[in-house]
Amino acid sequence: QQRLCIARALATDPEVLLNMLELDLDMRKPDDRRVGQLQDLLNVAASRLARQGITLRDTLDDAHLQVSLAAWLYRRRNQIAGPAMPESLRLDINDRLIGEKAGGLDG
Repeated sequence: QQRLCIARALATDPEVLLNMLELDLDMRKPDDRRVGQLQDLLNVAASRLARQGITLRDTLDDAHLQVSLAAWLYRRRNQIAGPAMPESLRLDINDRLIGEKAGGLDG
C-alpha cells in the first residue's frame, strides 16, 4: 500500500515525467534548451488529452499515457504529415477515454 502511494505521488512529479520522457526518447543528459522543449511537449500532451475529454489522474497509467503522447509528438516534430500515431497509443487513449466516459476510475 505504501509503495503504491509513493508510485502515485511520483507519477505526477514533473521531474519524474521528464525523466520518463528522456528514457523513452533514449536521451542522455539533454541540454537546457532540449529539457525546456520536452517540458513543453509534456504540457502539450496533457492539453491534447484534456481536449479529448481525458482528465489525467495520479496514476502510473496516466503518467505513461502522457509521456507516450509527448514522445510521439517529439518524434514527428519536423514532419508535416508525420508518421501516424502508433496503434497501441491510439488504443490506450481510446480505452482511457471510454473508461472516463463510463465513469470508471481505472480506464
